[in-house]
Amino acid sequence: MLAGPVFIVVYTLAGIPLSILADFSNRRNLLIAGLTLWSAMTLLTGFVQRYWQLVVARFLLGIGYGEQFSVVFLLIKDTCFIRSPLVHNLYS
Repeated sequence: MLAGPVFIVVYTLAGIPLSILADFSNRRNLLIAGLTLWSAMTLLTGFVQRYWQLVVARFLLGIGYGEQFSVVFLLIKDTCFIRSPLVHNLYS
Protein backbone atom coordinates (compact mmCIF):
# COMPACT_ATOMS: atom_id res chain seq x y z
CA MET A 1 0.00 0.00 0.00
CA LEU A 2 2.83 2.43 0.74
CA ALA A 3 5.12 1.26 -2.07
CA GLY A 4 3.15 3.25 -4.67
CA PRO A 5 3.32 6.61 -2.88
CA VAL A 6 7.02 6.04 -2.15
CA PHE A 7 7.65 5.68 -5.88
CA ILE A 8 5.61 8.76 -6.77
CA VAL A 9 7.19 11.02 -4.16
CA VAL A 10 10.75 9.92 -4.97
CA TYR A 11 10.11 10.14 -8.72
CA THR A 12 8.79 13.68 -8.33
CA LEU A 13 11.45 14.95 -5.96
CA ALA A 14 14.43 13.21 -7.56
CA GLY A 15 13.69 14.74 -10.95
CA ILE A 16 14.62 18.25 -9.81
CA PRO A 17 18.24 17.68 -8.67
CA LEU A 18 18.81 15.15 -11.45
CA SER A 19 17.71 17.72 -14.03
CA ILE A 20 20.22 20.18 -12.61
CA LEU A 21 22.90 17.48 -12.68
CA ALA A 22 22.02 16.72 -16.32
CA ASP A 23 22.70 20.34 -17.24
CA PHE A 24 26.29 20.12 -16.03
CA SER A 25 27.32 16.54 -16.78
CA ASN A 26 27.43 14.07 -19.63
CA ARG A 27 23.78 13.33 -20.39
CA ARG A 28 24.44 10.10 -22.23
CA ASN A 29 26.28 8.57 -19.27
CA LEU A 30 23.66 9.86 -16.86
CA LEU A 31 20.92 8.29 -18.99
CA ILE A 32 22.79 4.98 -19.08
CA ALA A 33 23.19 5.02 -15.29
CA GLY A 34 19.50 5.85 -14.79
CA LEU A 35 18.27 3.17 -17.18
CA THR A 36 20.58 0.61 -15.58
CA LEU A 37 19.28 1.49 -12.10
CA TRP A 38 15.68 1.44 -13.34
CA SER A 39 16.11 -1.93 -15.08
CA ALA A 40 17.89 -3.52 -12.13
CA MET A 41 15.28 -2.33 -9.65
CA THR A 42 12.46 -3.50 -11.91
CA LEU A 43 14.05 -6.95 -11.96
CA LEU A 44 14.71 -6.88 -8.22
CA THR A 45 11.06 -5.99 -7.51
CA GLY A 46 10.07 -9.42 -8.78
CA PHE A 47 12.31 -11.18 -6.24
CA VAL A 48 11.47 -9.33 -3.01
CA GLN A 49 10.21 -11.37 -0.08
CA ARG A 50 9.66 -8.70 2.55
CA TYR A 51 7.67 -5.51 2.44
CA TRP A 52 10.64 -3.27 3.33
CA GLN A 53 12.56 -4.76 0.39
CA LEU A 54 9.71 -3.72 -1.90
CA VAL A 55 9.75 -0.19 -0.49
CA VAL A 56 13.51 0.11 -1.02
CA ALA A 57 13.26 -1.30 -4.55
CA ARG A 58 10.43 1.11 -5.41
CA PHE A 59 12.42 4.00 -3.88
CA LEU A 60 15.41 3.27 -6.13
CA LEU A 61 13.09 2.60 -9.06
CA GLY A 62 11.68 6.11 -8.62
CA ILE A 63 15.17 7.61 -8.74
CA GLY A 64 16.00 5.77 -11.96
CA TYR A 65 12.70 6.69 -13.58
CA GLY A 66 12.88 10.33 -12.52
CA GLU A 67 16.38 10.60 -13.95
CA GLN A 68 15.28 9.06 -17.22
CA PHE A 69 12.55 11.62 -17.85
CA SER A 70 14.79 14.53 -16.85
CA VAL A 71 17.57 13.59 -19.22
CA VAL A 72 15.47 12.40 -22.15
CA PHE A 73 13.66 15.71 -22.53
CA LEU A 74 17.00 17.54 -22.54
CA LEU A 75 18.41 15.11 -25.11
CA ILE A 76 15.36 15.58 -27.33
CA LYS A 77 15.82 19.34 -27.11
CA ASP A 78 19.49 19.06 -28.08
CA THR A 79 19.20 16.55 -30.91
CA CYS A 80 15.87 17.29 -32.58
CA PHE A 81 15.89 19.92 -35.29
CA ILE A 82 12.16 20.56 -35.08
CA ARG A 83 11.49 23.05 -32.29
CA SER A 84 7.94 22.09 -31.64
CA PRO A 85 5.90 20.81 -28.71
CA LEU A 86 4.89 17.96 -30.99
CA VAL A 87 8.24 16.23 -30.41
CA HIS A 88 7.78 16.25 -26.63
CA ASN A 89 4.15 15.20 -26.98
CA LEU A 90 5.15 12.20 -29.08
CA TYR A 91 7.59 11.05 -26.39
CA SER A 92 5.16 11.58 -23.55
